[in-house]
Amino acid sequence: MSKTIGILGGGFGTYGYLPAFSKLGFRILTNSNYKQAIWNRAELQDHLKNIEFEELEFEILRKSEIIVIARRPVDQSNVLNQYNFKDKILFLEKPLAPTIEHHLSLVNLLSIQKLKFSVGYLAPYTEWYSKSLELFQQKYKIVVNWEIQTGVENWKTNDFSDNGLFSFYGIHFSKFIFELDKNLSNLLIEYNPRHLNLYSSRDIFEIKISLGNRSFFEISTQSGVIYSAKSPFGELGSIGQLDSRVALLEKYICHELKHQNVRVNLEMEKFIIEIRKLINSKIIL
Repeated sequence: MSKTIGILGGGFGTYGYLPAFSKLGFRILTNSNYKQAIWNRAELQDHLKNIEFEELEFEILRKSEIIVIARRPVDQSNVLNQYNFKDKILFLEKPLAPTIEHHLSLVNLLSIQKLKFSVGYLAPYTEWYSKSLELFQQKYKIVVNWEIQTGVENWKTNDFSDNGLFSFYGIHFSKFIFELDKNLSNLLIEYNPRHLNLYSSRDIFEIKISLGNRSFFEISTQSGVIYSAKSPFGELGSIGQLDSRVALLEKYICHELKHQNVRVNLEMEKFIIEIRKLINSKIIL
């Protein structure tokens, strides 16, 4: 009998994690509040046979060996503080918490309680990631340019006290920065409400993220373009198609279930907290 995955979250939890775990053969348990939204999504029809619904959140947690929490940072933080997750495997979303203080508190909680967890950073599972690291080892400077099309401001972009632009977008490159140069004294930052530049004082990388009028992602070196698409995770899918991140989630899930290293995951979260502190120092509240 396959293990049961409990999913808390009606957004990326249902159109991302749900089909990814379903395709891997897992049984899905999620809140009955999401039933209609799931039934209405054409791309999820093949997965309905693997889904069961439960009215009480507590029952989802009790019956599941693996828990996905894919909610807004403030809600995710509340759930982690509210329930006992001993003996569970947790798949969490980024950022862990809405503020630096809460982020640090959660890292301490995860560490003290020795919880098995990972956070959904998908960049390492993309086709451009390993190629970029390979060229970096050959002494090429890596330049990232990501423009995010946005028409309506929301919590992902407008909460400057909590590094909004970094916390949801720039955070994807945290492990990338860690692998290129984990010495944060070499990290330089330029930040305003619509632009975030992260670059190295050693001139070995530059990551430029902006809110604009188009969806565009490109990685290049002085020798040319390595990768180009509408997002770091491939071309944007159309209505009725699975999200392009589902295939990456499958790779991430398989890796973490086989090789989950809590010590490394904690180290990465502490690294991200330090980046958040640096960015916060650039913001005039």
